[in-house]
Amino acid sequence: MSNILLPIVYLLINLLFGLTLLMFSHRILSRALHNKLGILPQSLVFNILAGAVMLSLALLISQGSGPMISMIQHFSQHQNSGWILHSAGYLLAFYCLSCVFAYLTIAGSVRIFHRLTGDLDENNELRQGNVGVALLLGILILSITMLIKSPLVALFEALIPYPDLSYGAF
Repeated sequence: MSNILLPIVYLLINLLFGLTLLMFSHRILSRALHNKLGILPQSLVFNILAGAVMLSLALLISQGSGPMISMIQHFSQHQNSGWILHSAGYLLAFYCLSCVFAYLTIAGSVRIFHRLTGDLDENNELRQGNVGVALLLGILILSITMLIKSPLVALFEALIPYPDLSYGAF
């Protein structure tokens, strides 16, 4: 495959998947915050939290997708047929793992936030539009994301090892 075509395909796949994930996550978040806390998507508190969640997702997905381009290059260079299907399977696995870990990171951050704040009723404060609580929760989500994003690649590579592309000794 051409040197320029592979990165373009990778870029398009990342954009398509990333935008779909962000749109899907925004809808889930807006429904959850509206149903649980009565926070409307037009409020500043919602936008602070949604911005932090979407940035966290983007950071984790981009970090988790790093090994994908080299994996696609390996497949395209070492396999004559079926490399597109193999690449698609590995891409799907990496993206699924990235999504799972991204959502676990966000959920874990919220749990840690509830433990750290002790007697503070965070849900009530967010419901009342307390921007400080929203900022603190958003920064905590981003901080935990930044702490785990680098080790995430090693974990993904351990869970989904690169296939053996050797074709035996001559």
